[in-house]
Amino acid sequence: MIETQTNQVAGSQITVGARPFAIAIASDQPPLGSFFVPVGRPGVPVAFNASASGDPADSIASYFWNFGDGVQDHSGGVSPRHAYSFSGTYEATLTLTDDEGCSIEFVFTGQTAYCDGSPLASQTQTVTVAYPGVRVSARYEPSLVAAGSGCSQ
Repeated sequence: MIETQTNQVAGSQITVGARPFAIAIASDQPPLGSFFVPVGRPGVPVAFNASASGDPADSIASYFWNFGDGVQDHSGGVSPRHAYSFSGTYEATLTLTDDEGCSIEFVFTGQTAYCDGSPLASQTQTVTVAYPGVRVSARYEPSLVAAGSGCSQ
């Protein structure tokens, strides 16, 4: 085996006879980003949830959040909370990196592809921040209107 970063022999030799003819090195695949966010209100922390994200071969080492309002969180984890100051729509982005350093970028060591990289390691969603509408409901009850009170239908 050869350590590709130092180009030095590491470990024992692989004995080959008639087969195998070649050895292929499979590159690491990045995690798949997915998150949910409900509608938010100004000044009230919004609970993000990236528990649907995953990595079939490794574990997720970091969750990088960009909340779309100029605030970023490098260590927010799977379920950060963030309060938006103003009403509006924001583009929140989650970018994942697995425990081997694989994320959205293709990584080539000079001798082999270490990480395929993929935009699937990142996801962007629109977050709506607004004050909830107040609904007023009223019903006309003719029996409650006193005769001569000046009210009419």
